[in-house]
Amino acid sequence: MATFYLPKGVTDLGTLTLTDSFDLVIGEGGQTIDAGLDQSGLATGGHLIEVQAAFQGDIGTAGSPLRVDMDAGSAPKIQYNAQGGTFYYYPGGASLSATEIEVLGRGNLVLSTGGTVVSLEVGNGTAYIPDTVNVTNLRMAGGTVTQLYKATANTAWHIDGGVLNTGRGFSGTAYVMGGAEVTVKRTDTGATLPAGGTLIVADGRVKWVGGAVTVILGARGMIDLSEVPNAAAITVTGTAKALARSLLQSKYAFGVVTVTENEYVGSRAAQFSVQGSGGGM
Repeated sequence: MATFYLPKGVTDLGTLTLTDSFDLVIGEGGQTIDAGLDQSGLATGGHLIEVQAAFQGDIGTAGSPLRVDMDAGSAPKIQYNAQGGTFYYYPGGASLSATEIEVLGRGNLVLSTGGTVVSLEVGNGTAYIPDTVNVTNLRMAGGTVTQLYKATANTAWHIDGGVLNTGRGFSGTAYVMGGAEVTVKRTDTGATLPAGGTLIVADGRVKWVGGAVTVILGARGMIDLSEVPNAAAITVTGTAKALARSLLQSKYAFGVVTVTENEYVGSRAAQFSVQGSGGGM
């Protein structure tokens, strides 16, 4: 495993002659790195790409992203700490995989073309996930993530802050807390709605314009179901206060929600149906 340092102002990664399981450090500069970007020929891909805070340039372009797997060795990672610029990335080597990407600075990460990111963690800046890239697990502590619909849903979310706009659902458990703002809604015209497993909203706001999901509201959680477009198996459980602040009626006639009030103390529980007021079912 060798470590490579990209000098300030250099725009061609090919000058470094990266080798399998490489560590690459991009320390400073404001240049656009637009050559030597296709590293997909490496047999095992890379181990570490560290883009430090002093770098404010671009890595790749919309039409020519950095193409390389990042899944070699122990704890492989892309750590994107840039305080500006855009990083265009395609996990496009032999395994079509990146194990972990962290976005911690004020830069913009744009995923591209295809492949799978196993864990995407955003603490600042922005990240864009097109409909061609799989993301297994999504974690946020801040920043903004935009994710387009894909039939392959995320597995899990841990959203502890920031803004998530997603057309893609999740198959396992999703946590929303820390005052996060989440909107689940397709921006295209596709008929298949994003669906979810169990959505736990402890502290934050979720606008759900999707299909089936099981929602558990914490004391400071809120769910907005006012634009659920079609009949869906949606259940919501929460305290009286959490239910009162939520929007549980779809303005369309098709949305039906089952609500359970649970104060989490004693045995009090009431179950009833809430349905849209737009006409007959």
